[in-house]
Amino acid sequence: MKEKPSTVSMAAPFLLLCGVFQPLRVATVMVSLFVTFSTAASLHVPINLTVRASPEQSMLFDRQKLEALPQAHIITQTPFTRGQQRFDGVALSTVLDAAGVGECANVNLKSMNRYQSVLSLNMAVRYHPMIAMKRNGQAMTLRTLGPLWLVFPLDQYPEIQNDQFYSAMVWQLTDIECLR
Repeated sequence: MKEKPSTVSMAAPFLLLCGVFQPLRVATVMVSLFVTFSTAASLHVPINLTVRASPEQSMLFDRQKLEALPQAHIITQTPFTRGQQRFDGVALSTVLDAAGVGECANVNLKSMNRYQSVLSLNMAVRYHPMIAMKRNGQAMTLRTLGPLWLVFPLDQYPEIQNDQFYSAMVWQLTDIECLR
């Protein structure tokens, strides 16, 4: 199906023919519009991570709160990216401790698109996943599987390179809930 041209792109040649705008000004306007919409398309969204220790107790983490916690990094390959990547963020265990999550058997990880995955806390303690906010030094956007992504150091532990752990690598992470 052929896409209908936008009003702006249709009006520019007409206005040029009528002598209303000079060619340089029209080109500048068109480039400005392209840059504006391209920037918006990168889909930067604020970080809002809710961690629920119980139905009555929850804590909201924004970028500032997460950056105030001890930082960590992982260098690993994933099945969702090409080549080795450096991820920077906060260890999952650090976030859970900061939120007062005590005795949990599992955590339910939820994403922006309503995807959910349950992760055994024993596995989280053993394999040290982190909540990544940056990939290769850049803040992650919705297009780059962010703004938050639970990442495991897959290269360090070949035994977790399987669908069980891949499915727990929730991107666009918004909620973590303690399951007792």
